[in-house]
Amino acid sequence: AACYVEAIRAHGALGQPGRALDTFTALERSGLPLSLVSFSAAIRACATENHWPIALSLLQDARDLGLEPDTIVCNAALSACERGGQWEEALLLLREMDCVEGSPPDRVSYNTAIAALSRGGQWRMAVELLDEMPRVVAPPHNTPDAHSFGAAISACGRGGQPEEALRLFQRMQTDEAIPPNAIVYNAVILACATPEHWAVALSLLDDARDDGIQLTANSFNCALAACEAGGQWEEALLLLDAMPEEALSPPDQVSYHTAIAACRRAVSIGAAAQRKGGRPAATAQTPGSDPAPGGGLDPASKAGAAKGSARGSDAERGWWVARRAARAAVGLLRRMHASRLRTSLIGYTTAMNALSAAGYVRAALCVYRGMAAEQSPDAKCVDTALGACERGSRWREGLELLKELRLRGPAGAALAAEFDGWAGKAERVLMREGQVRP
Repeated sequence: AACYVEAIRAHGALGQPGRALDTFTALERSGLPLSLVSFSAAIRACATENHWPIALSLLQDARDLGLEPDTIVCNAALSACERGGQWEEALLLLREMDCVEGSPPDRVSYNTAIAALSRGGQWRMAVELLDEMPRVVAPPHNTPDAHSFGAAISACGRGGQPEEALRLFQRMQTDEAIPPNAIVYNAVILACATPEHWAVALSLLDDARDDGIQLTANSFNCALAACEAGGQWEEALLLLDAMPEEALSPPDQVSYHTAIAACRRAVSIGAAAQRKGGRPAATAQTPGSDPAPGGGLDPASKAGAAKGSARGSDAERGWWVARRAARAAVGLLRRMHASRLRTSLIGYTTAMNALSAAGYVRAALCVYRGMAAEQSPDAKCVDTALGACERGSRWREGLELLKELRLRGPAGAALAAEFDGWAGKAERVLMREGQVRP
């Protein structure tokens, strides 16, 4: 039986739950006695997103055979619930452990249940379990540790409660005297990835450095998420530059995509300021034209801008910030290509959105064509490109884009058909302007 158990464990470690179950079935058919050890190995092997129901079924099978699961076996089942995102099942199992003799919950039990609640965004119950642990778990290991707080802080972040996450982080260090590790710092930084708390997130990254924490790519990606939430594209670029030395690894695909999203958010903020104050005359463009890369103003425009109100000045600043952020998004796409990282459709679409919103319509369409040369566009990508065409009054170019899409085969033709309404609108505009239909 020991050989079967080792084989089950090996398959589980390799992420092969199907083979682990086949081996467990072979053990059952061999006539050898089943034990809690064999059930524990099989349940742990099934601790995956798709196999958690089988793990719970195995737990019940053990009970049906008169084998009362101990804490170790129940913890394996809790792990399956956590990885399967089944916080209700995890909470139910934790309560059963507390009521049944022979399987009292320990710190691992509570940490796993809190992690399951975190996946479900159930931050209130996660904090309640954190407070409950010292009263239920037998000493001496009955107090929360860094893993406990990290899971609870993550739950607060997923539940949109940055202030509660910061409170737990402070409590962990002051009341419990537990030094935070990289996982805890990552959790609280990500919890602060909001428009109001992005500066706190970057300050926490500095605190991690001061505490001698070895930052990882995930640490920087959490901080980049905060930059994205606050539209802090310049801070995002600084973080990307610091990653190779501090994280001991270059920026990955997530890093670049999040930085591009930060540029897009900055464009949105700048465009909103421009709309609120009225677009300055100095930045007015003819329909379909792109702003000059240098962004220079003639003397008359400068004089007119100097006489503008404070409201107009804010609008002008917002507009120029939007343009700089949009150009930075293009630079990030180039850096990804130079690093041989594949840009996803989401990354391309985000960059196109930034360029289009900043008035760089031609550049947005160039990004679309570069993407289309590498991979097949999706509906969101095409919609963004057509939106850029409409914004710049490039109706004919949009129709040409749809024509090219139809030539990509049945899938492309079906996708183009979704935009027949836009094509009809474009043709009506061209006819009204007296242009020949394409």
